[in-house]
Amino acid sequence: INQRRRILDSYYENRLFFNLIFLLLIATIIVIVILLLTLRKTGRMNRHINQLATYDHLTGIFNRGSGIKALEKYMGNRKNYGEDICICFMDLNKLKDVNDAFGHGEGDAFIAKFSEITKSKIKEEHIFCRMGGDEFMLVLKDATETMGEKICRDIKKALLEASDLSSKAYEYSASIGLYHFVIDEATKVNDMIEKADSLMYEDKDNYRKRHR
Repeated sequence: INQRRRILDSYYENRLFFNLIFLLLIATIIVIVILLLTLRKTGRMNRHINQLATYDHLTGIFNRGSGIKALEKYMGNRKNYGEDICICFMDLNKLKDVNDAFGHGEGDAFIAKFSEITKSKIKEEHIFCRMGGDEFMLVLKDATETMGEKICRDIKKALLEASDLSSKAYEYSASIGLYHFVIDEATKVNDMIEKADSLMYEDKDNYRKRHR
């Protein structure tokens, strides 16, 4: 009887032990699954945050910070010293009028259309960013002034053609200031952007004179 009791006691102890081990394994698996799901969610969140910090949400192109950073990196690379480059500062014409007359939703459509047309006329390696509001910057790498002027003409022509085909009560149009220079160690990014911006205002004045 005692021996049978000891056998039963040992059986129940072993059973309890294995049950505890089984529960511990289950708990471990649950913890691992939760950790994996959390890491996956965190990864998606980090990618989303990185995308928001890098790209303009409306157009999908670089935002101001990312665009300037890309330009600084390119101009700071000694391998690119001596290379022709064009900075085009771009400003949408009469966007405020579109917003006032048709609402900001239509203004956003104008911005998106301009971005779409511009992207269709440039190479993938060029830098295109939205500086904010109705202002954009286009950096044409390894481009002479003649090449840059042709691209700007092509963009303006494409905008005009899109306007002719559109049923919108306004035209797609932008003023563009193109500044060409050769990259060297002394070149300052902000100075070059300001020069292109100044030339854009000259183009804007000419546009206003033609559309009085």
